[in-house]
Amino acid sequence: SNGGRFPLPGNPGVGRFHPGLSLSERIERVKSLRVVTGILLALNPMGWMCAAPPESFVPAHVNAWVNALPAPPADDSPAGLADLETLLQVQADRTPAQVARAQRVEKHRAFLMGSAVFGKWFTPENLPVTASFFKNASGQFHPALVRAKEKWLRPRPYLRDARVHPCLVAPNGTSYPSGHSATAAIWAELFSAAFPGQKDAFAAQVRETMWSRVRAGVHF
Repeated sequence: SNGGRFPLPGNPGVGRFHPGLSLSERIERVKSLRVVTGILLALNPMGWMCAAPPESFVPAHVNAWVNALPAPPADDSPAGLADLETLLQVQADRTPAQVARAQRVEKHRAFLMGSAVFGKWFTPENLPVTASFFKNASGQFHPALVRAKEKWLRPRPYLRDARVHPCLVAPNGTSYPSGHSATAAIWAELFSAAFPGQKDAFAAQVRETMWSRVRAGVHF
C-alpha cells in the first residue's frame, strides 16, 4: 500500500531497475519521471527519446524580447494615474482572505502552482527530478527578468505614494515587470505544454499570482 496518498501508476515494471527502493519510493520516482517526460515530450515531440534534456530554456532572442517590452506609463499620465487609483481601490476593498492568498503567492514556487492543480502530493520531495527541471528552467529565465527590471527601474507602489500600505513585508527591487507574475507565466507554459488539458487551470493560477501581487500593494 502507498498509504492512499495518490493512485499507483499503471506500470508493471515499477521497481524493476531499483530493487533496493521501497514501494513508495519507487512510485514517487516513476511519477517524477512521468511529469518531466511529459514536459520534454511537449517541448521536443520527435527527439525526446534520443536527445538529452534541453540545455537552455531561454530563446536566443531573449534580449529582443526584453527590448520589446513596452515602457511602463509615466506616473502623471492617464494610465499611470489609473494604475495608482486601481491599486488604492483594491487596497480599500482588501479582505483577510485576499491577504491570505497574497501571502500564499508570495512563497512563489513552481510546486505551489502545481499542487494547486494536481493536488497536495505534487511536492519537491515526491518529485525530485521535476524539482531539478524547474530549478534549471527558473534559473535560466531569472537573468532576463532582472535585465527587464533594470531597464525600466519602476519604483514599487508604496515608494511612489505613501497611501499604499502593502500587506506583505515590503520587497526589494523594482516593480516592472513583476518577477512573480512573469515567472508564473513561464511555469504555466511549461506545465501546459506537458498537460494541455490543464491549460486553463494554470492560466487561472497566473491570474491569481498577478492580482495577488496587486492586492498586496507591491505591484501595479
